[in-house]
Formats: sequence, C-alpha cells, structure tokens
Amino acid sequence: MSTIAWFEASPEGRLLGRGSVSSSTEDIGSDAFFVTQNGGGGLIMSVRSRGDAGLQSSAAAPLASEIAGRKVRASVFNETRLLVTSNDGVTAWESPALERMLIWNGDTAIPKDLPVAEKMQQQREYMELTNRVNRQLNADRTIDTLDVGPHRVSMISATDDGFGILATVTADRGLVPPVHGPYLLRMDERGLRDETRLTPLAEQLGLKFTILAAGEDGEFYLFGKNLDDGSDYVLLLDAQDQPIAYGKASHTGTTNIDGMLSDAGGVWLFGHAYPDKRGARLWIERIDFH
Repeated sequence: MSTIAWFEASPEGRLLGRGSVSSSTEDIGSDAFFVTQNGGGGLIMSVRSRGDAGLQSSAAAPLASEIAGRKVRASVFNETRLLVTSNDGVTAWESPALERMLIWNGDTAIPKDLPVAEKMQQQREYMELTNRVNRQLNADRTIDTLDVGPHRVSMISATDDGFGILATVTADRGLVPPVHGPYLLRMDERGLRDETRLTPLAEQLGLKFTILAAGEDGEFYLFGKNLDDGSDYVLLLDAQDQPIAYGKASHTGTTNIDGMLSDAGGVWLFGHAYPDKRGARLWIERIDFH
C-alpha cells in the first residue's frame, strides 16, 4: 500500500483537518508542497505504475499499433499530478496529468536478420509512432523548473480559482501548426481550462521565460531573460494571456534571479549578486505595474 497523508494545524497546534490518499496498485509520492489562495494547500504528486499494464489514467491508453507486422502498445508508466486540499484540510481534488511518461511493450525489437535499409525504415516508423503518440497523450510536456541552490522549484502559481503552470512541449519542430515551445497552462478542479503557446511572444521579444507568478483578476507575470544581452524583463499578461505591460530589471549581468513574488501592484524580484570578490550579496528589486 502506498499512501500520502496531510494535516492542517492552527498556529497554536490544534488539528484542524486531515486527509489521505492510498493505492494498492500504484506507487505515489511527493516532494513539493504549495499554498493555495483559498487557505488550502497542495502537493505535486508523482504516480507510478507497478507493472506493464500501466496506470489508471485520463489518457486514452494503452494504444496498440503495428510496425511491419510487429505489434506494439503504449501504456502510461508515470504521471505528475496536483493533489489540492480544500480550506478545511479534509477533502481534496486531483488534477489530470501535467507530465506523463509512456512505456512501450510488445514486439519492440527490430529483427536482426533484416537488410540494413529495412531496419532503418522500421526504426523511422517506430520513432514517428512514438512521437505521434507522445503528442496525442501530452507525454511530450514537462513542467518548467527553476534551480535555486540545491532546490528545483516547479513553476506552478496559485490563482483565486486554480493554478497557472509554465510548461514546455518538446515536439517535432516541423509540425504544422507548430506545437514545440513554452506554454502557459490554466487549470482548476475541472481540469485544463486553457493553454497558450508562448513561443511567438518569446521570439518577438527575444526572451526565454523562466518564472511565473499570478497577479489579480486572471493576470500573470512572466519573468524572462534576453538571450542577446542577458538583461531581464517582467511581462504582465491579461486574463487572455496577452501582454499589456512590461518592466526591465536594473541589475547587471553579475546578478542571478532566484524568484519573483507578486502582489496587487507589481512584483518583487529577488536573487543574489556578486559585486566584488567578498561573496554573494542579497539582491531585491521592485517593479510596479499599477
């Protein structure tokens, strides 16, 4: 049996609520906790299959196919989901997969006695199949993370009614319409509401987006680094994920940004700088938007 349990306590130590989820067929675990805006909390949960049959998943798997008469099938091996508690600490809802890993079974090995050209053709067909199924089941999407010291922080930001997630899809760059690149996902307990591909905006401004923070009324702040000169910018996106304002950080290239905190009027950037040889210094900057 694999179990995750949570407890909600008052500042005085009184137990206010508790809950748990368990599985006898899957391995579940979590190493990251976040706070929601309604007084609840949540976990970034990993769910892994214990066998070749795969997970109970919202994905339409297993999927069966053939390559030159060889029967192969894809099952869901691992998923990353959000487990979000209510403000009473008792009930919880579980999101669809934000990340998904597939496992391929069946006759996956190419016969060794085939001509070289036939082997190469079957290998191409297999790669095309796995790429197509990955795209179909969103197994080519990962949650973006920011390395802060020894920690890896997932770019998930709580809103009044759900979450915003900064993610990246790694897919064939030749697909039409294109799908490769960064995305802003909006999710609540009903599932994935919206997903906006940020590549056109990133390419237009020459930025690589790395940090996400929720604003008010469906707005989001995006932190991005200019790939040419190393300067840093913060963009304000409206509820339709369109840019409506931006601000530029004043620091030099010797500063590393470790995070961004938002409030009703703007953001605080914080990190560490190296102004001299005496070591790192704390660096903070305010950028106002309202």
